[in-house]
Amino acid sequence: MAFDGRSAVLYVLDLSTGTPHDAARFALQGSTDDVHHPERAGLTVVSGVAVAAMPRFGLQTIDLRDPARPVEAAWLPMDPAPYGSAINRSGDRIALALGEAGVSIWTWDGRAPG
Repeated sequence: MAFDGRSAVLYVLDLSTGTPHDAARFALQGSTDDVHHPERAGLTVVSGVAVAAMPRFGLQTIDLRDPARPVEAAWLPMDPAPYGSAINRSGDRIALALGEAGVSIWTWDGRAPG
């Protein structure tokens, strides 16, 4: 897994051949024009789910259970937007660093809303 905060792209890497290569790419919410602090973006991966916390974008979860076909599981625009994330081992609680606004804890059942 590699994460480019400047271009807002998540790279899923295949390491099975000994030489890493792209298995898939996933465009995160937002664009390079929106990224103002890419060094503050955070990515956490647990149990086949990537949680991307990005300034100005909010929180985005990506289902990676099929690494060749990542799919957005959920997106939550937030104000203030998160600068980093952490997720517990079971994947049902997400902590978001919100800068001066503190830390926010979320419970998530792994399903997309709706």
